[in-house]
Amino acid sequence: MLLFKSECPGVFERVKNYTQMAFGLGSTDPDYRKLGFSDLCTFLDYVELQESGGRERWSDNGCRERLVLKHYLGKAVIDKTPEPDSVPELYRAFAAQLLESDVVITFNWDCLLENALAAVGKLYTYGANDQCTLLYKMHGSVHWRIGNQPRVFPSQLSWQPVEFVGGHKSGLYFSDDLLRQESWENTEPIGGEAEPFLVLPGYGKAKDVQTVQRLWYKPAGFFALAQQVYVIGLSLAPDDFFVRSFLLHALFDWNGRITVINPDPAARANYSFLPCQHLSYRLEKFALSHVKEMQPSS
Repeated sequence: MLLFKSECPGVFERVKNYTQMAFGLGSTDPDYRKLGFSDLCTFLDYVELQESGGRERWSDNGCRERLVLKHYLGKAVIDKTPEPDSVPELYRAFAAQLLESDVVITFNWDCLLENALAAVGKLYTYGANDQCTLLYKMHGSVHWRIGNQPRVFPSQLSWQPVEFVGGHKSGLYFSDDLLRQESWENTEPIGGEAEPFLVLPGYGKAKDVQTVQRLWYKPAGFFALAQQVYVIGLSLAPDDFFVRSFLLHALFDWNGRITVINPDPAARANYSFLPCQHLSYRLEKFALSHVKEMQPSS
């Protein structure tokens, strides 16, 4: 939010006003560290609904405030993501042991795994073929966008389509240029190329998920062929009905083993809804010992 405020103060003030309304703050400046991000996103979803009804929305991809918020979320995430030559050993080791037959399903927006795979010289795909590790980014990515043409400015980055298994077109495009922090320096927050497709938390996420419905259709089938599933550090919100429903559907009548690696003491209660007979917990931070456990036996 500090980055948002310093680089795009006009739109930031509008978001600030909406935040004051959403949390009943009156004229008090919001302390965003203490406010529920999901609640703010839900209010912005309402703003988008209002603008859509009055045909006042900035673009078909969303209201201006919500799109600019996504831009600065993406920029802040990229700023904190280590590039391939700086990826910690833990994540290099995790990437190194992945096989072409492995599938990684993530609800994160960052590109730490892509950079880790690049660091160890491994290929990956978002679903175009089965010749390398599949990454399924269920909530989008900081380097994805809807369509490959910005609204206002000419394209300066290299864009490729995100194709799903079976060759299905998604309407989404990704640019590896945006994995580098310097590529964000000259991007415009309004109408520019770095307009990340991110599924935000809150009750309005159904609209964004609907945009990538094919992405949500296929992964449940991957579990049928799996013998072992690891859930690593997933902070599953109690009201995240989409992710909970996805796991219920994917693991219904599944007989494999699932291991939840999460230091949160509440993890057992949080995942008690899973209909899995062979469910175990490691209430500890993800570590190299877990990676060694995942490595296929010779």
